[in-house]
Amino acid sequence: MITKRSTPIGIAIAFDDMIVSQGLKTSLLIEGYKKVDLSLRQFCKAMEVS
Repeated sequence: MITKRSTPIGIAIAFDDMIVSQGLKTSLLIEGYKKVDLSLRQFCKAMEVS
């Protein structure tokens, strides 16, 4: 997280093959699901999949 005077102004992430091929949103959601930060329901809702 990038901050300016303790206020968040952005997020710095490293680009990898997954981000390039699948897009940032999809990549972040998949990683969140893999690390059990997201449930399957949360993942599907964010991906707009029923």
